[in-house]
Formats: sequence, C-alpha cells, structure tokens
Amino acid sequence: YRATRRKELTAVARNAVEKVKEHGETVRLEPMSAFERKCVHDVVNAIAGVESESEGVEPNRRIIVRPAE
Repeated sequence: YRATRRKELTAVARNAVEKVKEHGETVRLEPMSAFERKCVHDVVNAIAGVESESEGVEPNRRIIVRPAE
C-alpha cells in the first residue's frame, strides 16, 4: 500500500510544483498524514526553484508549495 501511495504522492507533488512554476503562486495541498507529507516534501525539495512547508494542526496539517525565495 505504501509503495502505491508514494507513487500517487509523487505525482501530486510534481503537479503542485508545475503549477507553482507556471503561475508563480502558492499551492495548498489536501491535509495528509505525517508519512504522506514526508513523501511530498522529499519530492519538492529535490526540485530547484520551489520550496515546501507544513501548516496547520493534526489531523488537518497540510503542505504548502511555493516559489523559492
């Protein structure tokens, strides 16, 4: 299950990165578990020009992807 979910999250992260690069605006993702957020952070942090951070409180903690400063 985790391997499949990791692939889905990689796609979600890349999608968000494309939107950020295309429009230059911050993208907020759905609330996720700690494991899911870690997967997304790993993908986003490997790509130049964007950065990610978590916001909110469990169980509604979510990732924000934005252009790197």
